[in-house]
Amino acid sequence: MISSPQRLRAGLLQQRDAAQRLLDLLGEEGKAIGGNNLQALEALLAAKQQCLADLDAVTQELGLLQPPLPSGTDAMAAVMRGYDPHGTLGLESLWRQLAALLVSCRAQNNVNGKIIALGHRRVQQALSLLRNGHVGTESCYSPSGTRPVGIGSRMLGKV
Repeated sequence: MISSPQRLRAGLLQQRDAAQRLLDLLGEEGKAIGGNNLQALEALLAAKQQCLADLDAVTQELGLLQPPLPSGTDAMAAVMRGYDPHGTLGLESLWRQLAALLVSCRAQNNVNGKIIALGHRRVQQALSLLRNGHVGTESCYSPSGTRPVGIGSRMLGKV
């Protein structure tokens, strides 16, 4: 469990900084996806995984996943006020900053996912056009990588 309000403050600062790094990385990831920069995406993936590991490590260290602490931003803010009743350490403010950053991370991650889904749909339509001569809505490949029955290839030209 949390040993002191000062340790909680240090942990919240670490988490806030890691969440800010994650948000910055997600923004860079969006640019890399849009620019089809695969090398940058690989580096960003490793950096994102490190940020998530940092967030988890501090959470585990502080014992913030223990059942006695409530969930939800307002409930956690109340807990922070309990550790810092006079507000001298700014725990509630730090918690709210962290929560806002995590909401922004989720939103940016959703945007990145939508960009990827759109690109995937375009590729599937192009494959369908090449295979069938028309843009179809069916997938050319299943999630396991096999072709659905009935989808064949067609000759595009002769040399």
